[in-house]
Amino acid sequence: MSEEVLINVGPGETRVAIVEDGRPVELFLERTMEDDLKAKTGRAGHSLIGNIFLGRVQRVLPGMQAAFVEVGLERAGFLGAREARCLCELTGLDEGTLPPISACVQEGQAILVQAVKDPIGDKGARLSANVTIPGRLLVLVPNQSGVALSRRIEDEEERARLTALVEEMVERFNPMGVTGEPAGFIVRTAAIGATSEDIAADARQLAEEWRKVRETEKRSAAPSVVFHDLDPVSKTLRDCVSSDTSRVLIDCADAFGEAQRYCRRAMPEMLERVQLFNGPGDLFSI
Repeated sequence: MSEEVLINVGPGETRVAIVEDGRPVELFLERTMEDDLKAKTGRAGHSLIGNIFLGRVQRVLPGMQAAFVEVGLERAGFLGAREARCLCELTGLDEGTLPPISACVQEGQAILVQAVKDPIGDKGARLSANVTIPGRLLVLVPNQSGVALSRRIEDEEERARLTALVEEMVERFNPMGVTGEPAGFIVRTAAIGATSEDIAADARQLAEEWRKVRETEKRSAAPSVVFHDLDPVSKTLRDCVSSDTSRVLIDCADAFGEAQRYCRRAMPEMLERVQLFNGPGDLFSI
């Protein structure tokens, strides 16, 4: 199977297509934010998805089983009880039982939340208190123990190998020693074939990112941004590119430069496969 990733950077949006054997199989769009959002988040043109905020609970609505959380934008974000469950102070709840929102958050409380959906129209950002820090091979899930694997890792032997490898890594190296907090990990598809050294390096990097989040949280007053996810191009390389990717074509010189910098930092083995598309024609019509 031949896989390519096409990245088109336009004035209003970034488009990403995954092409297998000449046929598009996935398409992603990320639109440029409005000017007022750029000023408030400090990341011009980027989606809010993945950003972590130190927010302040504005209103708790038991009838809706939700809360509105001020995160520094024009409209407060929406936090449902399911996404706030990890903050619940009640004990002995069954796994499938949804706690009342009033047992999870209180008005005026400062909490860490992550944007899972951008603001649109008159609706604020959709939020979750289940914050995560994504890496190339793993996703760090702070304050939750255990190891989970991507469903796209289908080979049972590889699933068993990766599970054992990550569990052993957590026990031996304790990557969260920098904060002393418990943590779980989700193993990404890109980890297929990875060595124990690769896994440990990714885990340590994620733990360091979480340490920075905690330090920024201590120095900040709600509402404020305490973690920015990657720009759209670097995020595409992190999330969509694997050893099966034969090349990545980018039609913007600035974005190509950013992609090269990310590759040198995080995935040097892919550097030669990232190429600048100069035509002829449009990237999405080749």
